[in-house]
Amino acid sequence: IVWNFPHIGSGETDVEKSIENHRKLLAGFFASAVQCLDPAQECHIHLAIKGGEPYKSWKVMQIAKAAAPELVLENAVSFALGAWPGYAHRRTIGFNEKFSKKDSEELAKGAKVYIFVRPKAEAESADEGSEE
Repeated sequence: IVWNFPHIGSGETDVEKSIENHRKLLAGFFASAVQCLDPAQECHIHLAIKGGEPYKSWKVMQIAKAAAPELVLENAVSFALGAWPGYAHRRTIGFNEKFSKKDSEELAKGAKVYIFVRPKAEAESADEGSEE
């Protein structure tokens, strides 16, 4: 499962409230996404987040662990725009020359992909538990 650059786009001006809202968004995503993984296989969830604040304060790893304890952070890598031919990053409001950058250049500034895995042993025990 891949989710690149989640954002509520509410325009919330209270930074702390916005951070809390995004943490709730991510918690809901992880709790839901882990249920979509095939229990018979090792499966991954990739989540791309921009670098810096306020994104760092979303605490992706802690939120994932709390929402889906069976997930393990396998790696965190730089977002490789070249891996997504034709991808054009857009804000929630769409492209706006005042805020948006051509060629998604804002993603070159420290965006990361967090790669979470549900290990096969966890997948097998989840599968066994569903047979009862």
